[in-house]
Amino acid sequence: MSVYLPRDKTGKPKTRVYQYDFRIKPKGAKESQRFFGSTGQATIRAAERVGTRLKELAKLGQLSHAMTVGEACQKYWDQRMKHTRSAKDQATNLEVISTYLGADTLVIDITPEMIADAAAPRLGHVNSTDALARSS
Repeated sequence: MSVYLPRDKTGKPKTRVYQYDFRIKPKGAKESQRFFGSTGQATIRAAERVGTRLKELAKLGQLSHAMTVGEACQKYWDQRMKHTRSAKDQATNLEVISTYLGADTLVIDITPEMIADAAAPRLGHVNSTDALARSS
């Protein structure tokens, strides 16, 4: 199994968080599958421990594929928001999240920078609305 820091073309690390990448044939599967993503760890030893645990789960068939933003939004809608009083507002919020982050983006690949970039236009809109309300 490989645990590594993703690097740019110059060789500098893109992030301080280690990634994992391995292929394994899960229990009950007909062929091997690739598993990859963030360990969420900033030290190599911690990342290796997480990677080892993920590999064990994959062998047992308990590690499912990585979820996309679109899948996560749909699951949240179905399980939590569909029948609430604020369903219409929540549907709009989930559409905005899906649009800004990209429905096909893997949840595990979302970075704090992506969140900040997605929130910036909305914050500008909210702040300008608040300023208008205060000046009235």
